[in-house]
Amino acid sequence: MASNQVTQAEMLETASILRLTKLSEVVPTVKNLHVTAKTDSSSIALLYRVREGVCDQSFGIHVAELAAFPEKVIRLAKRKALELEDFEGAAVGQATKFRKEDVM
Repeated sequence: MASNQVTQAEMLETASILRLTKLSEVVPTVKNLHVTAKTDSSSIALLYRVREGVCDQSFGIHVAELAAFPEKVIRLAKRKALELEDFEGAAVGQATKFRKEDVM
């Protein structure tokens, strides 16, 4: 959404983008909420619990694996996630979710 657009939306769903999560610090009516989930190497289970705050991980790669995306695409996505976490994670103190050996 362009910065000059006005919306009457009560909710905006988006991927975990650091810039959008910071919006709650400057706009008093914006709140960060996320749905909890459990994951392992072969499954994801949405727990249908809404919690306050920013989600500490993205589930897009898990979903792509379950949807049988090509391995090459999964490896590329994991590499990009590492790059983003190296860039953004330093700012928010997040740990890397993928080992570098798994994505090369």
